[in-house]
Amino acid sequence: MNLFKAIGFKLISALLFAAMSALVRKLGDVAPVGQMVFFRSAFAILPVVVIYALRGELASAVYTRRPLGQLRGPGKPEVGRPARASARSPCCARASSSSSSG
Repeated sequence: MNLFKAIGFKLISALLFAAMSALVRKLGDVAPVGQMVFFRSAFAILPVVVIYALRGELASAVYTRRPLGQLRGPGKPEVGRPARASARSPCCARASSSSSSG
């Protein structure tokens, strides 16, 4: 990538983040936080969709083998995955074994 192009993108992104921060502070007393987060996310998805569409990767970006997977809820883990991965991680096993021996 061209160095000047990269620097330009970095400056544009810094400017846009500063503008977004100023707008959030300005609207902080007017609109609820949830509403601001929703609209910020709604406007942020537009460039992502455009970039994927221009690259011809939009269909593969939204493809899933389990289209109704979100409807199962968090209480039902996928097949082959433990329900509580954090409880089975090696760091937790070491912490519990060192505290029981001590």
